[in-house]
Amino acid sequence: PSGPGSGSGPNIGGQDFSGGVGMSVRPPMGFQALLVALFFAFVGGLVLNLMPCVLPVLSIKALSLVKAAQGNPGRARAEGLWYLAGVLVCFAAIGAILVALRAAGEQAGLGFQLQSPFIVAVLALVMLLVGLNLSGVFDLGQSLTSAGQSLTDRSGAKGAFFTGLLAAVVGAPCVGPFMATAVGALVTQPAPIVVLAFVTIGFGMALPVLMLSLSPGLRRFVPKPGAWMETFKQFLAFPMYLTAVWLVWVLAGQAGMPAVSATLFVAVLVAFSAWVFGMTQRGDGGAWSWLGRAVALAGLIGSVALMVNATLSETAKREAGTAEAAQALAQNPDDALDLVWSPEAQAEQLQAGKAVFVDFTARWCITCQVNKQTTLSQPRVRQAFATHDVAFFVADWTDRNDIIAAELARHGWAGVPLYLYYPPGQSEPQILPQLLSPDLVIKTVSAPQAS
Repeated sequence: PSGPGSGSGPNIGGQDFSGGVGMSVRPPMGFQALLVALFFAFVGGLVLNLMPCVLPVLSIKALSLVKAAQGNPGRARAEGLWYLAGVLVCFAAIGAILVALRAAGEQAGLGFQLQSPFIVAVLALVMLLVGLNLSGVFDLGQSLTSAGQSLTDRSGAKGAFFTGLLAAVVGAPCVGPFMATAVGALVTQPAPIVVLAFVTIGFGMALPVLMLSLSPGLRRFVPKPGAWMETFKQFLAFPMYLTAVWLVWVLAGQAGMPAVSATLFVAVLVAFSAWVFGMTQRGDGGAWSWLGRAVALAGLIGSVALMVNATLSETAKREAGTAEAAQALAQNPDDALDLVWSPEAQAEQLQAGKAVFVDFTARWCITCQVNKQTTLSQPRVRQAFATHDVAFFVADWTDRNDIIAAELARHGWAGVPLYLYYPPGQSEPQILPQLLSPDLVIKTVSAPQAS
């Protein structure tokens, strides 16, 4: 990955893929460069398994494998393959959507699915439902037990596939080490290479679970089933609830408190519907059971309708307000500690001879938020910016922004975080690592500049 002092974007296999504007298609890279880029994409997929937003989903899959591996290795292998299929389908779809957006002249990158408040709200409610299922409020598989063993097995495959989809959806926006450089180089290649790149990321992400499901040697380390499994299952509900809380926090920055309030109301309605459905599962059947399920279904349909109305209407209002606020801030930049980034504002500061630091970030980017809390908001870092007269810009990509997407692509990047430092008098930036430290940033802005 590019580090301080490298202002030209990714250089893969001796070929430079920086420059250019937007998501235009560039000439196909050489075979060696393609292999190197795909290797970095694969390693980046492996690293996704360590991201906090993915770990809760992986824990659920691990629990499922614990159950399946004992006495039925074939089912464990099948679940591992279905999990792989879910991950690959999701990443292939993301690659295909990016290609389609590029063909339509749009700007997009990793994390575009979380730039929609509606999708964020849906994911929060999905996490809530998964948590309620783990807590025992209802059982997705219980209603199928009377239909025969074949349907039960099929339910396990569906569950593994859904888990893979869910892990990929929440993991795809995380641009960790290795992945940013690889995807930045590959995302502007012809369509088959773009899709291949995302499938490679997905394979890297799914590999640990796949190896556990296929290898008898690794399964020897899996604990034997017992009463602890039910306790562990219920414990796993709490990371899912925390993930739902995080997604609601993201929604608050996208659509404002009215949308959050509506989503929380919908969450109560969803929880009630899940509870009613669970009660029907524990009943003795009959008309009341079907009535309860009809009430639960009506509650879910009503929840979706309310959520669509709340998120879309509030997003439209917030976009109008954000545009007015950005215009006011551009006229009075001294009113805020962090300057709102735009190409024009950045050029103005550079022409004035000032150093410029640009933080390309997003509210849904966990790495961005960690860097903000541990480094960029630290008093000694802020003091270093002031001492060396550094203009600090924030390019917030929480919501869709074609100008920011084009700038990311210009530097060979497909997502956030991206940190650029322009020394005084320099038109090309230094690209800092994705994991920052106060000492690194202070050393970068304090370094003597060549005359």
